[in-house]
Amino acid sequence: MLTKRLVHRILDLAANEVPNALAVTLGEETLSFAEASARANRTARALEQIGVKPGDRVCYWSGIGLRNLDIYFGILRRGATFVPMNPAFAYEEARAMVEYIRPVLLIVDFDHVEAGEAIAKAQGVRLAVTGAGRRAIPGDDLDALTEKASDGALPELLGEEEGLEAIFLTSGSTGKPKGVMISHRATWTRAMEFSLGNITHPGGRGEVSMFPMFHFAGWHFLLGPWAFKRAVHMPTGTDADTLLGMVERWRAGNLYCIPAVWDRILECKKPYDTSSLYFVNSGTSRVEPEMVERLRARFPGTYMGLHYGSTEMGRGLSIGDSDLERKPYAIGLSLQGVESKVVDGELWQRGITIASGYFDLPQQTEEAFEDGWYHTGDLVERDEEGYFTITGRRREVIRSGGEWVAPAEVEAALAGFPGVRDIAIVGLPDTRWGEVVCAALVVEEGGALPSVEALRTYLEGKLTPFKHPRKVAAVDSLPRTPATGQIQRSQVRDSILNLDGA
Repeated sequence: MLTKRLVHRILDLAANEVPNALAVTLGEETLSFAEASARANRTARALEQIGVKPGDRVCYWSGIGLRNLDIYFGILRRGATFVPMNPAFAYEEARAMVEYIRPVLLIVDFDHVEAGEAIAKAQGVRLAVTGAGRRAIPGDDLDALTEKASDGALPELLGEEEGLEAIFLTSGSTGKPKGVMISHRATWTRAMEFSLGNITHPGGRGEVSMFPMFHFAGWHFLLGPWAFKRAVHMPTGTDADTLLGMVERWRAGNLYCIPAVWDRILECKKPYDTSSLYFVNSGTSRVEPEMVERLRARFPGTYMGLHYGSTEMGRGLSIGDSDLERKPYAIGLSLQGVESKVVDGELWQRGITIASGYFDLPQQTEEAFEDGWYHTGDLVERDEEGYFTITGRRREVIRSGGEWVAPAEVEAALAGFPGVRDIAIVGLPDTRWGEVVCAALVVEEGGALPSVEALRTYLEGKLTPFKHPRKVAAVDSLPRTPATGQIQRSQVRDSILNLDGA
């Protein structure tokens, strides 16, 4: 039925009503809603020819490009599930993801052909390639098949509301893959509620999204504006000149950045015309009152909001412009349709936007989801007016710049570093990143403490750069539990903070 809450209908509705309106930009490339829909239809037919069926899982490993949108909506229009992979993954990270997800198809861009071919062969997965041009490739040439396919309307609307729209990959505490399963119903609801607190009417100025397209937030910041028939401007980088230049060029109305990116923008001396902005928003980590003051001075007349969310719940808490000064550090109240409570100091949330659990991980699903409540792992305080403030993390997983980092994974990758006897990875609070990855090292007697640069160089090709340490600290020994010998990370973290005088 046409009233189903299926994510690909968001593009259908916009293409039917405002076909010629600007939908998306990336550098010099642009697409209208009608063009985006036609490209998705051709891609859906090409995927059908390859053999993708409703209910199948498809992994996608690629850098940023407008082709990402064709493939995403093409997969959904086949009734299949989209599983994006970080383009910066090292080979072993990507291989582990494909082994875990067990897709019927792995799609890679030309930059990932060599690794993709090896992974597809090792896992017995069909391979398709984009961006090859006339170059020889293994597997199916998805671009060639797409070019030959019809862009006409598809004969039927595939998918179910509780069917899986996407699986977004995060790290568990051990570093093993953990796929957050999101239903069409949940993503549809998140998109329809996107503009609550922002521009609530359809149309208007476009929005600049700084988030990558392998991340839940990247698609959230595309689907939300599209649900309101507004353009999304996708940057080729997250430097200040790129983002501010896009606001100026496209007269964008909304710019959302994490604190680390806002720092770059606020430090930029080059003048840009940002008078078109209605909203400047932030979140994903602790936002300092000093940053709020600087943003108000840099973007006078705009409305500010801070937002808290997760892949598992979407946007869950928010604080608006009028409360920012009187509630410093707070992340606000629950959004419409979301319930929040504190259990033993931890934030629990539930609502229609909740994820369906973790793919093929019943124990971890049971631990994190209980009677409809998601255990966020974030420690909070709640004031007399009900406003929440994040005070820390219950779990060992580090949240840095909106990304999750598993300490055990980084420790394993650093094992064998010359001159180091023992390693503990912990997260330290940081005003720009929320937390930063810190390597606490026990060095060999008489040895020197390695630099951050040396550790990051050692990890090149092993781990994605956002998992690399940004700080290093020397410790005499690592506290461990008597029974199992597990590192007591909270003690390590506290000792480093005490040394720093924090």
